[in-house]
Amino acid sequence: MLLEKAGDSLLLGIEKFNCPFERGRVTAVLIALDHAFEMLLKASILHRRGVIRKKGASETLGFDACVRVGLSDGQKPRAWKQAAGLCLLLPVRYAS
Repeated sequence: MLLEKAGDSLLLGIEKFNCPFERGRVTAVLIALDHAFEMLLKASILHRRGVIRKKGASETLGFDACVRVGLSDGQKPRAWKQAAGLCLLLPVRYAS
């Protein structure tokens, strides 16, 4: 289910990127990509038998928390850690 949502958001981002209208294009693409990466991260965490919802919480972990959970695994290669660091900058990009 999470992978399907990630694919849908990625497809939406590509669709918005190719939209003939400039208004709102950058924001829409970045929001869709942010959501797609968050869903992929959550799917990866669940695949490794991790949890994406804290006990008693009504909502799942957000994007930043998912990246931090992924980084907490000492087995990750250096390139993954660099990519995760860049992912943390994505929400800042479209917020400004």
